[in-house]
Amino acid sequence: MLKVIYLKMEPYLRQWFIHENGGVEPVRLRRGTPESNIFQAFISKKPEDWSSVPEEGCVSIIVPQYKGLDPEYWCYLPPRAKQTLYNCIKSSFDVQLFKELNGVMERRVLLRDIIDSYMEKHGIEDTETNWNALAKIFMRKRENYLRNVRRRLKKS
Repeated sequence: MLKVIYLKMEPYLRQWFIHENGGVEPVRLRRGTPESNIFQAFISKKPEDWSSVPEEGCVSIIVPQYKGLDPEYWCYLPPRAKQTLYNCIKSSFDVQLFKELNGVMERRVLLRDIIDSYMEKHGIEDTETNWNALAKIFMRKRENYLRNVRRRLKKS
């Protein structure tokens, strides 16, 4: 029987993460990815009183098998390790979102259109909540990027 951990995520992030990892849940991480490396570094023996129970809004991730670490016993990620895993996934999403959308924004395409296309391409459900979250994330990243560009130009 496969052992899984549950990681709480926002809907858009959960949908993106599942899509980017094969489109099925529970998610099976690819070896050598930052997410898999976090598992390998921080996986622990499960505490005696611990049980893995899903909450609403969680994604289930299969505990990978590592040499000498049977997932039957080594299937626990401590809370800080889970937060590290979440931060890694969120950072990957933010980088991908910015890189893909910023390249298109330079061509004066409507933000509505590029976010809709991004959501469709990456398996994110087309809801107003998801759209607003992506727009807000992208605009914050873009403002920071443009601010840094202006600073560099001033120093030159």
